[in-house]
Amino acid sequence: MGGVVTVLVSHECADSKCVLNLFQKHEILFQKINVDTYPSKMTLMIKRANCRTTPQVFFNQMHIGGAKAVTWLLMKYIQEAQINPMDPTVYELISRDVLIEFGSPVEESHVDSQMFELTGEEQSDAIIRSDQDEMVRKDMSKFDCVQVTKEVKESIGKVSRDLLGWLTPAHIDYCSGSEVIDTLMTHYNFQSSDLAVAFGQELLRLGIIHRIGKDRKSNLFLAKGRYRLQSLRSPNTLNSFRTWNKRTGLDDLSLDPILTVSRLLRQMAEIISSATNDAGIVDYYAAQKNPKFRDFEEAVCELQLVNIKDIDDENTKKTFFINAYNLMEKHAFVKFCPKKVKKGIFDKVKYVLGGADGRFIFSMDDIYHGILRGNSEHPKSYMKLFSKSDPRIHFSLQNIDERVHFALNSAKHSILYEYHKDAVNEELRIAAELYCNSNKILFISGKKNKVIFPKFMKIFVSDFVANGDTHSLLESVRKYLRTDAFNLRQLNSMLEREKTNDEVVTVLFKSNLSSPQKNMLRSIMSSVGLLNCNTISITKDHSIGTEEEG
Repeated sequence: MGGVVTVLVSHECADSKCVLNLFQKHEILFQKINVDTYPSKMTLMIKRANCRTTPQVFFNQMHIGGAKAVTWLLMKYIQEAQINPMDPTVYELISRDVLIEFGSPVEESHVDSQMFELTGEEQSDAIIRSDQDEMVRKDMSKFDCVQVTKEVKESIGKVSRDLLGWLTPAHIDYCSGSEVIDTLMTHYNFQSSDLAVAFGQELLRLGIIHRIGKDRKSNLFLAKGRYRLQSLRSPNTLNSFRTWNKRTGLDDLSLDPILTVSRLLRQMAEIISSATNDAGIVDYYAAQKNPKFRDFEEAVCELQLVNIKDIDDENTKKTFFINAYNLMEKHAFVKFCPKKVKKGIFDKVKYVLGGADGRFIFSMDDIYHGILRGNSEHPKSYMKLFSKSDPRIHFSLQNIDERVHFALNSAKHSILYEYHKDAVNEELRIAAELYCNSNKILFISGKKNKVIFPKFMKIFVSDFVANGDTHSLLESVRKYLRTDAFNLRQLNSMLEREKTNDEVVTVLFKSNLSSPQKNMLRSIMSSVGLLNCNTISITKDHSIGTEEEG
């Protein structure tokens, strides 16, 4: 065979599984590389495919595309092979038309056949990461248990959920010690109240319940005391369903920030995908009722253990906090549902992050303006979020990356994309290009000599241009129109006329384009065959989200 077929996939990706099944069905030999397991291949994939999502298929140096393009190509060969039984098989057709033709000369084919080859160091690193992660999971499961009776052990999460359901709705916020004792005796069949009190003491020690009121500092569980479940203690702190601390035996354990948030993103993406219709609309009420969301609410508490103090590399820091922000936003909308979420969500909902060396509380605003914007002034208060004495200032990025604005998620969309530390710069470039190339976001009219930017670019203009001049955005945005030939030509022509004929380009800012402008753009783009290029396609079955090629 004149070359090699490479399929780049990611964890829990339905489209990746579909393509792999097609290749196996038609006996097409291929090498599979999981970019989550081998992050360096993600960077290479993005550079060669100019696309962030999986699967991506290469036939030698030729990039075929994602699931849609590959499926179309295979169907074409399948139909051709079925016309005459004597015709070549699908495998032979691909070998003839693609691998051999595009694999020549031999030297070039050899080079490209090695393009995605895994080095010994990469394989060794992947094994080490997997072993470390498995070891941590075992340690956590070992300590994550409550001895209910001599015969019965339960996880802390199971006991917390049970108590949340058993205690009467009238006391949803707190309950008395005697009510806790009665509940424990009823459901765990304790033979005496002393046994129930002893178990209540264990619940208090493990942080499953907390004493409130004037005696809140007491470490004794008493029938006359008042108690609140940990899961109800700080409802706006989204990862506080349970606590990991010295009492649970894991306070000295630090989890890898990138691996932890990656695992949580995949869990949330699966929940969102299950509640997304064919039009890409998310039913957050359905997502909230998904049993997997209950598991996620417990798993996300592991962020209390991530060791963010050791993150010194700017790209790693940027990657982690972009992912944490997007995860928190989706988490808030599933937990509270959009109609119940107020505008103050950005400074009200929080995550606890930290590890053994200390824990920090971050709101979405803290991450956005305090960290990702380098502790720049908040657009409403005109004040920096972190003072010089605030320990969280240690996490602020040293340099503002304007592309971060395009990477932060929107609750209106079902896509939950995971950024990767080894590929984050390429991923941010593509995010900016996709955003600016959308005909619903950036309006460029050469005829009217006018450009309409999204309103947020005026609010954060100093992040895009050093002089803070809104007109300078015209030059700044040009680099993001690289794949939008029509609008790039328009903008270049307008800037040239402005330079030579003093025809000043009108710059406006709007939250949303009006319908006539949308329709005009759609007509123009259709006429030049660019309508479907470089747009985001929301695929219900894709766990992370896909961007199909044009």
